[in-house]
Amino acid sequence: MYGSQEAETYSKCGLTKEVKAKAPYTARDPQQLEGVQRRGAHFVHKDYQHTTSVSQLMSDLNWLLLSSHQQISCLVIFYNGLRGNCPTSLDHLRHPTRPTRSVDVLTFIHLPAHVDCYKYSFFPTTVIDLNTLPSTTRSLSSVNSFRNSLHRMVFTGHLSC
Repeated sequence: MYGSQEAETYSKCGLTKEVKAKAPYTARDPQQLEGVQRRGAHFVHKDYQHTTSVSQLMSDLNWLLLSSHQQISCLVIFYNGLRGNCPTSLDHLRHPTRPTRSVDVLTFIHLPAHVDCYKYSFFPTTVIDLNTLPSTTRSLSSVNSFRNSLHRMVFTGHLSC
């Protein structure tokens, strides 16, 4: 599926199998995939009743929505780019010029986008997601602690997709 150079890049960035090569810019594709995931939760539990809460089934299995996996993976790639562990270039991103209470050194200026295929691509969406994270999470020293913090935030409802 991936070439050896791509696989090496993914492993350097600390990514797992849920990485998606290209972010969809329409809501239809992820909803269809998450529908398959929800039906899979019914299958794993062998519970096909319409009255069963699929969210509860997925919670029992500790499954994240595919959109959450994608969001976490993108944030991990960006985090690795910040730390210099990944060949993702962040040179074109700018920081705010004046520090304020809500702005620190790991805050980036939002990239303006007028076309959907760019607006929902990696950098614009990930900059928004990173800027909404608490500064304590953004300043964690290791990739694993950053990823674990993101997973905790998703399970507790503090990180939304």
